[in-house]
Amino acid sequence: ASIASPFTSRKGTVASTADIIRQGRCTLVTTLQIYKILALSCLVQAYCLSVLYLDGVKFGDKQMTAHAILNTAMFFIVSVAKPTEDMAPIRPPRTIFSIYMMLSVLGQFAVHLYCIVGAVNLSHHLVPNDAEELKPDADFKQNPLNSAVFLVNSAMMTSTFTVNYVGRPFMQGIFEHKSLLKAAAASLVGVALLTFEAVPELNEYLELTPTPNVEFKNSLMVLVFFDMFGSAFVEWVCKTLFLRRACRAKTDAIIDNIKQTSKHL
Repeated sequence: ASIASPFTSRKGTVASTADIIRQGRCTLVTTLQIYKILALSCLVQAYCLSVLYLDGVKFGDKQMTAHAILNTAMFFIVSVAKPTEDMAPIRPPRTIFSIYMMLSVLGQFAVHLYCIVGAVNLSHHLVPNDAEELKPDADFKQNPLNSAVFLVNSAMMTSTFTVNYVGRPFMQGIFEHKSLLKAAAASLVGVALLTFEAVPELNEYLELTPTPNVEFKNSLMVLVFFDMFGSAFVEWVCKTLFLRRACRAKTDAIIDNIKQTSKHL
């Protein structure tokens, strides 16, 4: 239907063909970025549910529900991005199995892993080693260790969606996507409010333990911002070195083939 629709259009121009190409590229890029976000989310959750679980880190039911709501909302917001009005001068990547995709996922996961381990090391000494809730088979009980990992993990989820949003030249840029900006800002503000216990009732509802001192809170926020800017830096480096160069090379090759065909004709 997408291929046939330009030829059945009643318009006297080829604008419908350009619209199909723009929307198709936007759909392709959206699909690739969702696969990438899923890969990062699965890697982080696999680490949390395996290694950290054996160390006694658990999430409560309300915390898991909050994560699920945030994850669903961010997926929905990212998937409704609109294509750009102009045709992009380069072609989008055709597959997720590329050097750019692999290095970007591994690099960002390394940053996330560093921040999770940092949160564990920051709060592990606040819980006795022989505490009952640290046993893998024990029921969830709120403590500084669980609360710190939950806060860092929540901010990590937001940064994953924000950093891996592709934007221009195939779809509206991140600063044009007001819904994504508002959702990311609200999420980060929420994490800051929970970290500094600005609304104690909300912390109590989410089963978060009060943090011991201001230094602990500041260290958590440092990990949050390091994760966001570190992931953004990794994505920028991979996109600059591999993605844009590969897309330009494919586009230049197509243009050269067209020129050579024109000469023969």
